[in-house]
Amino acid sequence: MRNQILEKRIEVEKLRKEIKLYRIIFPQVSLLKQWAKLDKRNQESVGSLASLLSTFSLKLPLLHGAKIDTKAFQQALSMAMEVMAKLEAMITKRTSQQLEKTLYVLTERLSIFKEQEECLEKLEEAVCSVITLLAKENSIRIQVIQATNSTMKDHPFPTC
Repeated sequence: MRNQILEKRIEVEKLRKEIKLYRIIFPQVSLLKQWAKLDKRNQESVGSLASLLSTFSLKLPLLHGAKIDTKAFQQALSMAMEVMAKLEAMITKRTSQQLEKTLYVLTERLSIFKEQEECLEKLEEAVCSVITLLAKENSIRIQVIQATNSTMKDHPFPTC
């Protein structure tokens, strides 16, 4: 009986560790896949914007005596730089918001996991006490049977 209880405890501990590992790794895998997709798109967007700005600045119409208004060009470039800075701020803000949401979900899952772990410990204790009570009940039944058999041997006929 002790060996069975020990085996059950080992199985329960193994299951706990597997559940813990699964709960830690599984949500992270999907988040990493999403991050890879977002990161690729962000890099492509920033790269295409940089190439467009470079193309526009290199293709200025300076042929046939055309003149450029340096102030207007400087303003256009500064506006483009402001747009880039705003884009960077939006990306950073969105990433931090996603990180906050992820941390919140992880905190909730951790508290749920702790509650489940406590319930599992209570269940383990209850199983142990049930096994102990069953063993005691069997022992008492055997003692009752033995007692009734010994009284039957001493007094084969009931007395009135």
